Parts: sequence; C-alpha cells; structure tokens
Amino acid sequence: MKELTLHLLSGGIDSTVLLYDLLKQGRTVECIGFYYGQKHVRELDFARATCRKLGLRYDVVGLSNVFSGCFLTNDGEGWVVPNRNAVLLNIAVAIAKSRGARTVTFGANRSDRDTFPDCTRTFVEALNYSISCAGIPVVVEAPYLDKFKHLIVALGRGLVWTWVAPGRVTQEATSRAENAWHVKSVPRRLKECHEPFILGHCHHSGLRGR
Repeated sequence: MKELTLHLLSGGIDSTVLLYDLLKQGRTVECIGFYYGQKHVRELDFARATCRKLGLRYDVVGLSNVFSGCFLTNDGEGWVVPNRNAVLLNIAVAIAKSRGARTVTFGANRSDRDTFPDCTRTFVEALNYSISCAGIPVVVEAPYLDKFKHLIVALGRGLVWTWVAPGRVTQEATSRAENAWHVKSVPRRLKECHEPFILGHCHHSGLRGR
C-alpha cells in the first residue's frame, strides 16, 4: 500500500495544479482545506468539486475566530495573514499523523516569496525542524517553492482543465493572475475534462491562490 500524502487544497491555482501533479506521480492523496474567515471562501467550493470529481477525500477545518487584521479576512489592510501557514501546516501535520500520512504538501511558490515570509525555504526547513523536535514522523513539502506563477500555470495547461473567465476581483489579484496567464502566451482555455471552476487569483472575490 502506498504511503498517504495529505495535501492542503485551497482551490486556488497553485494548490490545485500541485494536486494533479501529485496524482500524476502516482501518490495516494487526501486533501484538507481551512475556513478562517477569508473573503475568497468560494475557493473551498472549487476544491470540494475537484476532489469530488477525482474521488478524493476532502475535509474543511474551521478556524473562523483565529485570524484578523488583514484584507483577506475583511477587517484590515494588506495581504499577509499573520502566521497563517505556520498555524495551518501544524494543524495539517497533526491530522496527517492521526491518519498515518507521512507527508504534508502545500503550494507555496516563488512568486509569493517576497510578499509572504511563510512561502520561503527557510520557513519550510524551520517548520520541519520543529516537527522533528516534537517526534512526529511527518515531513512538510512545498515542491513549487522555486517555480514562478506562470510556470505553474503552464504546468497546469498539461493537466487537462477548463478555464473559466474571472468575475469581480481586486486590482492586485487581477494583475497577479494576468501576469501568470499572459507570460509565454499561456491560453485561457484549457482542455475540458473536469467541472468548470475558477482558478487561482481569478475568483469572484479576489485571492492569492495557494
């Protein structure tokens, strides 16, 4: 029996491409998402639909009273949710341990590195060190740490999806997504296979899409 991988699937472009990538590698995958009061909560619907189509387990963990003071949670400014990945990943590690999974994956990428301190190799290495100090046999992996957003989109192009045109988004979210989609002439329409869903930053509410 193959080892289980627990994947953090937000429904955004990075985590969704990574999910298909993991399956292509032949991994056995279960997915979790988190509701922490984020405005782009519709992502979780896309994540749920993707897992339903793929026949994968998907659970949402509620943390609605944990984070505040950020634009993404409606009551602040800026895009950084303080210590978010540290909290979400440590919870994911605990869940992975209880399910017998040896690996937790998430879709941090190179394009996020300068803005989000928890999307760096230093952060991931420090997190894994703390997990090992706790005696937990689980490793956190972020395979796309050195990939820019447009390369992840290009990778997704080969994983057979449908692109759905964006609805209302914030100016920054639109800019980040447009940069990813237009570099190297990545097409907006991808082959239809699964239920149409809105990828990454181009969701109706705006997002950063991990």
